[in-house]
Amino acid sequence: MINKCYIIIVILLVSISANTQNLISNGGFESYTTLPTYWSQSDRASGWTNVSGIYTGFHATPDYYNTLSFNNPNFGNIQPNTGNGQMGILFSFLSPYEYREYIATQLSTSLIVGQKYQLSFYVTNGLNGVFPAKSNKLGAHFSVSPLIQNNIEAILVSPQVEIQNVINHTNFWQKYTYTFIADNPSNYFSFGVFRDNANTTVTGGFESYYFLDDFELIVMPQIKIQGDTVICLGESATLNAFGDITIGWADSLNPSNIISTDSTISVSPITTTTYFAFSASDTAYIRVNVINPPLVNLGNDTTLCREESLNLDVSAPNANYLWQDNSVNPIFNVTQSGTYSVEVTENNCSSSDTIIVNYNPLTIIYLGADTTLCQAEILELDATTSNANYIWQNNSTSSTFNVNQQGTYWVKVTVDNCSASDTITINFKPSPIFDLGLDAEMCQNDTIVLDATTSNATYLWQDNSTDSIFYVTKIGEYWVEVTVNECTAIDYITINYKCESILEIPNIFTPNGDGINDYFVPVKSEGIVSIQTVILNRWGNVVFETDDLLINWDGQNVNDGTYFWIIEYVDLNGGENKIHGFVNVVK
Repeated sequence: MINKCYIIIVILLVSISANTQNLISNGGFESYTTLPTYWSQSDRASGWTNVSGIYTGFHATPDYYNTLSFNNPNFGNIQPNTGNGQMGILFSFLSPYEYREYIATQLSTSLIVGQKYQLSFYVTNGLNGVFPAKSNKLGAHFSVSPLIQNNIEAILVSPQVEIQNVINHTNFWQKYTYTFIADNPSNYFSFGVFRDNANTTVTGGFESYYFLDDFELIVMPQIKIQGDTVICLGESATLNAFGDITIGWADSLNPSNIISTDSTISVSPITTTTYFAFSASDTAYIRVNVINPPLVNLGNDTTLCREESLNLDVSAPNANYLWQDNSVNPIFNVTQSGTYSVEVTENNCSSSDTIIVNYNPLTIIYLGADTTLCQAEILELDATTSNANYIWQNNSTSSTFNVNQQGTYWVKVTVDNCSASDTITINFKPSPIFDLGLDAEMCQNDTIVLDATTSNATYLWQDNSTDSIFYVTKIGEYWVEVTVNECTAIDYITINYKCESILEIPNIFTPNGDGINDYFVPVKSEGIVSIQTVILNRWGNVVFETDDLLINWDGQNVNDGTYFWIIEYVDLNGGENKIHGFVNVVK
C-alpha cells in the first residue's frame, strides 16, 4: 500500500525540483553595489557588511577587492579563486588589543533546527603580504539576529564551524568543507575569528591577513520527520519533514489519500495514527500516539458552616496531582473559603476542575507571630476577608495595616455580624549607620580608601570581599552591605577617571654615541595612552615617524640641523591632542 501511495504522489508532483540552492547570496562577491576603490569597503559587495555596519571611526573594516577596479597587492597579491571578487580580513593578536575583522550577510532562508547543512569556502594567505603571521580559529557563526561588535574587539561566541589548525596557504587557494546540524533558526551568517588572544594560536608575528572567496551553504538531502509522537485527545501535533524536498504526506488510516504537499503539517488524530512523508528519493514515517485524559470532577460549588471541612478526592491510578496551592496529594482538605482547583495528569495528559467553597460565618483571623523588624522596614498586616468590615487599634477600617514603628497591633473582622480578632506585637532594632562619601575621581596609580567600619558588623563588598575597608585602584561603581544584629544597610559610590596628561619635548639632542642625550625622547610623559610622531626636514620631507610612546629617534639618518616634529597623542581621559615644534640635531 505504501508503494502505491508513493506512485500516486510522484505522478501528482513530478514537476517539483530538488535543485540545491546556495543559502549565502553573492557567496563569491561577484555582485556589487559600487566597485571598490580602496580598502575597508566590504559593504560594496552586495548583501555583505562588517557586522556593525559602521565604516568610519575606530571600527573593524574588511576589504573588498575586485579585479575590475581595485585589487591591491600590498596585503598579499593574489587573484580571486573564481570570477572577479574576493574579500580580505585582518586579525591582530598584539596584546592588549584583540583586533578582529568580520564579514556578515543575511541568509536567503532561515535555517531549520535539526537540519543538516554543508558549508564550503576557500582561504589563502596570498603572496608577499605585509602581515606575515599565521593563525587558526577562523570560523563561521550562524545566528537568529545580527551579531554586534564593540568597535574592534573580538565577538566571543561559539562558531558552528571552526578551523583548528594554523592556516598557512601561501599563494594558493585551499577549500574547506564542513557539515553541521542547525541548533537554532538562524537568519545571519558571520565569518572571522571568534576567540580571544588567549585561545588562538599565532605564529610568525602578531597580525594575520586572509583572503576569502566562494562561500556556499547548502542543505544536505535526507528526509527526516520532527514532531510530537505523543499527544492528548483533542490536541494537535505539528509534523515537520526536512532534509529533502517533501512531495507529500499520507496516514495509515487512509494511505491512498494525500493529506498535504507542504513540508510542515498539523494533525489532530482521535486515535493513534502513523504518518508518512515522501520525497523523490526517500520515505520517512512517524507514529502519533493519542492518549485519553483522566476524568476529574470536584463536584458542585458549595457553602460550609464554621469549623466544617471538605475532602476533595481525585485519586486515580498512576496519576500526578497539582492543586491551586502547588500541593501534590490526591486529596485536598478544605477548611476555609476559596476557589479550589486541581490538575490531574496521567501519561502526560491532563484534565482539571474547579470548585468554589464558601464559609459562613467567619472563622479565624491570623496576623502572624510576634516579630522584630529592622529600622526602616515596613510590615503589612493583611486581614483581607470577602464581604468583611474591619476595625484596627487606631480605628482605621482598611483590610490591611502598614506597621512602621514598634507596638501592639490588633484587628477585629466582621462578616454577616460574625467577628474574629487577632493581636500581634512588633519590635524594631536599629540598622547600621555608615557613609562611603560622595562620588569621587581618581587618576592612574591613585588609590582611594573606602571605610565602612561599624561596631560588631559584617561586610559584603561588590567583589564578595568581607573586610571593613576596601582599596579602590580603578574606576567603577562600588557598594557595601553592612550587617549588624541581622539588620543590613547598603551604600554606593562611583569613582571616575580624571587625569592630567603631560608631554614635554626637548628642543635639542646630540646623537654622537657618547651615551648622553643620544636619543630624541620626551623630557616628561605622563597620562599618555598612544602617540604618533612625524619628524620632517626643512623641505617638509618625512625623515622619521613612529608610534613608540618614547619616540626613541637616534638621528643617525640625518645631518646636523633643525628639524620639525608633529605629535598626535591620546591621553587617559580619551582626549585626542596635536602638538608641533622643532628640535636641533647636534652630533
